[in-house]
Amino acid sequence: MYPTFQKSAATLAIALSIGTVSSCSPAPKTAEDWQQQGIIQTQNGNLDEAIKSFDQAVLLEADSATTLVNRGLVRDELGDHEGAIADYSQAIALEPTLTAAYYNRANAYHNLGQYEKSIDSYTQAIAQEADFAYAYVNRAINHEMLGNIEPAIQDLSHALSLFEADEDTENAERITTKLDELQPR
Repeated sequence: MYPTFQKSAATLAIALSIGTVSSCSPAPKTAEDWQQQGIIQTQNGNLDEAIKSFDQAVLLEADSATTLVNRGLVRDELGDHEGAIADYSQAIALEPTLTAAYYNRANAYHNLGQYEKSIDSYTQAIAQEADFAYAYVNRAINHEMLGNIEPAIQDLSHALSLFEADEDTENAERITTKLDELQPR
């Protein structure tokens, strides 16, 4: 029943329509809405829910390379490295210059112990962005895992010069320490 005080007919109609709208299912969300929800869920550590949100975004907009990369990041974090690689590869097919897709695919390959494929993907990331110091560092790690010390040293040396140019002393010190470990005495 309505409250006992008097309302005009117009006020009552607005109140009824608001009540009706709130009892219906919510209006469909856009792919961007789902993606933003997935990002927030990821930031809050709700990775299973984030995957569901990114899945919805992909259903609504299958050609969003950014959404695929975001879903790939969460899949990789959840241990679904192969699913992450599939997302990154699909993103690359859609947007071949998307450095983040190559870089994150390389990380997923590394997580699977597929170091040669990881090196190839880091190389592709570097081809897109030649001053990507972290890609050089991670490629060096994979070279070292395969016993390829000289290419590892070359990559670390290049990364060191990039970190120094950016005045990133913390990373420059880490790289210098690693180079000292790898270089023969």
